[in-house]
Amino acid sequence: MADYRLVDFISDLTRLVESEQSGRRLIDGTRALMQPLVETAGLIGTALERRTDRGYSRNLLYHDPHDRFVVLALFWEAGHVTPIHDHGTWGAMAVCKQELEVVNYQRVDDGSRPGYAELRSVATLRERMGSVSWVLPPDQEIHHIANPSDRTALSLHVYGHDIRSCNIYHQASRRVERIELGYDNFV
Repeated sequence: MADYRLVDFISDLTRLVESEQSGRRLIDGTRALMQPLVETAGLIGTALERRTDRGYSRNLLYHDPHDRFVVLALFWEAGHVTPIHDHGTWGAMAVCKQELEVVNYQRVDDGSRPGYAELRSVATLRERMGSVSWVLPPDQEIHHIANPSDRTALSLHVYGHDIRSCNIYHQASRRVERIELGYDNFV
């Protein structure tokens, strides 16, 4: 494929969300579109901000004007591990540089107690450069991500809406906490 750039990806993704409503089909289509972007290094030249004070940075690359999706790039410092968290919407992640480890969890309680969740680990995936993983609520979205390498990793994320908050799951105490999120390339 010719040099597939971020602008091409956004144009193709816009057409996809205009024609497709199913979460699973949106994920499959998004994953297919992400592959050539990663393979052709289509993020080169995109202004990204790196922050090392918390181990990763979230960079907003595109926010659909109809709030049907957002595109983000994340830098992951060496050894950084996120808390266990969710997203509340469909999404896909492509690893653009290095590799990431994704640990997926399943909720084993019935969800009836506010601020409480029992989780069990169900899968650990080693996502190498070029691989594309996904989340789809309600059953396939709780996870944590780690950069197991000694180098900075980079990933591209697409979510079904702008995520400005998410749940953090404290597995030992079984406590659930809502946190606010922002973008590092908008101060």
